[in-house]
Amino acid sequence: MTNFICLQGRIARIGETKALKSGTLMLEFAMAVTKPKWKCKPDDDAYFFNVVLFSNQAEWFTANIGDLVMVSGELAMDEWKDKDGKKRYRLEIIGNSVVFRDKNSVPKHVPNVNAGAGQRVDQDPF
Repeated sequence: MTNFICLQGRIARIGETKALKSGTLMLEFAMAVTKPKWKCKPDDDAYFFNVVLFSNQAEWFTANIGDLVMVSGELAMDEWKDKDGKKRYRLEIIGNSVVFRDKNSVPKHVPNVNAGAGQRVDQDPF
């Protein structure tokens, strides 16, 4: 089976870059993806997705709220217990590739997780 997702949307929220106990860098951001017109209700015209980046991607990621990005990666279920001990779940995207899609410039890439430190991906896979 294949676990692959590719979305294009705008940055809605950018979290802080954190170092995990292992030393790996992690960054979370949210992106808004426009819903098809036939699914829209007033004041509800976008889906919001949480995206998680690790290692080189977290280090190199520089974006502003509103930037247009294309993210490809895999879906993952995050599971934790809240302060009351109740199990909580959240679906998130583990980003493997991030491409900035500004209409006025050449797309910029964030390094792939599998790329060496400081290397940038040279070709848009799409």
